[in-house]
Amino acid sequence: MVSSAVNFVSLGLLAIPVYFNMEDLGLIAQYNTGGWIVNSVNFMVVSTLTSLALSFVIINIDKTLRKEKKMKLLLQVNRDKLAIEKKRAEESDQLKSAFLSNMSHEIRTPMNAILGFSGLLTEPGLPPDKVKLYNTLITISGEQLLRIIDDIIDISKIELNQMSIDIQPMQVYPGLVEIVNIMQNKIDSLKKQIKIELQVAPELQDLVIETDEIRFRQIVNNLAGNAVKYTDSGTISMGYTLKKDNGNTVAEFFVKDTGRGIPKESFEKIFNRFTQADNVDFKEGTGLGLSITKGLLDLLGGKIGLQSELNKGSEFWFTLPCNTKIDLPVNERQRENNGKVHDYSDKIIYIAEDDEVSFYYLREILKRTKITIRHAVNGKELLGLIHLQKPDLVLLDINMPEMNGFEAIQEIRKIHPHLPVIAQTAYAMTREQDKCMAHGCNGYLAKPIKPEVLLRLLNPYLGNN
Repeated sequence: MVSSAVNFVSLGLLAIPVYFNMEDLGLIAQYNTGGWIVNSVNFMVVSTLTSLALSFVIINIDKTLRKEKKMKLLLQVNRDKLAIEKKRAEESDQLKSAFLSNMSHEIRTPMNAILGFSGLLTEPGLPPDKVKLYNTLITISGEQLLRIIDDIIDISKIELNQMSIDIQPMQVYPGLVEIVNIMQNKIDSLKKQIKIELQVAPELQDLVIETDEIRFRQIVNNLAGNAVKYTDSGTISMGYTLKKDNGNTVAEFFVKDTGRGIPKESFEKIFNRFTQADNVDFKEGTGLGLSITKGLLDLLGGKIGLQSELNKGSEFWFTLPCNTKIDLPVNERQRENNGKVHDYSDKIIYIAEDDEVSFYYLREILKRTKITIRHAVNGKELLGLIHLQKPDLVLLDINMPEMNGFEAIQEIRKIHPHLPVIAQTAYAMTREQDKCMAHGCNGYLAKPIKPEVLLRLLNPYLGNN
């Protein structure tokens, strides 16, 4: 539009010497009016078409430039995102590599003690005190190895949302007393100059809350274990108080130490998987403990936090919902009796187990009960024994040759729908337990099996409630 207006003004000015025949202006005055009009029209048409063409080209160039600019911005954003993701992937890869390296170290260390001292036990003429010491060291190393496996399983359960929670009334104070005693024994074995104490007001020592006792003990053990690990001397204090949180009563537990402390920049990341406070070199442990602790507290409706100062110590606290009961509705005497050794000389138990060492271990535990034991190495042998004589109870391994435990329990239920069958297996994930119960098992034991747990589970089925 602007160029057309300029053209019209220019032609108007040029028309003046033509119209008035101004010879002083040269050749332009020789144009007659008709020639001027024809040339003006031609000029206007050519000029307009040229302007339109140029405008179209310029508009397309502008669109192209805008699109290119937008693509450059988008490309830059994507590059930034890729750089961030690459950094995260590299950090994750480094953490996993460090974790796997540390895990290899953590597994091989107790295995070295287990295999080494097991070999030393075979030496002839070994003094009884040495036998006792080696057995103790083997047990400690085995428990350490089991904790590593449990940590890996627990973090997997939490991530897959398969962690089961069993909420029951729990008396808090006796549980903490037991944990303090265990930690004191650990401190003594490590020869550390640490005093561990329990700080609980007398009026709160009868406190009962509703929570999962096993997971509660796991949380406290994780925090207390870290305090022992990172404290060389001084004091470790544990306890709890009651407080209000958004109008609700909660029990706030604490574990306080005089250890090396944690830098503030590590407060958040220590609750991440495979991470420890230093994040440079993994110390003893898998780096999963605090991540598991936080995951368990989320499931239990609690919170966790910490205060810490380098070279002065740390205090971890966590809360759990509290309804401040004072009486346990559970018969504690009955619970204790369920773990006692009873005389089952008139009972028969079949153990289906293809691993000879595992069967030998179960047989040694049950010898004290004087129960009659029969052994089957697979499901077919077990069914053969049952056809000959019905037992009082079956301990059933799941992973067996020829006929596995799931196939065996299905056949057992066809002929003996009420025969007590307890699965005993190395499959420890929650879905495996659910699968065993869905196939018809009455109970479930995850290996490694503790003697008191086995006896407590068997007693109700064998006539001692």
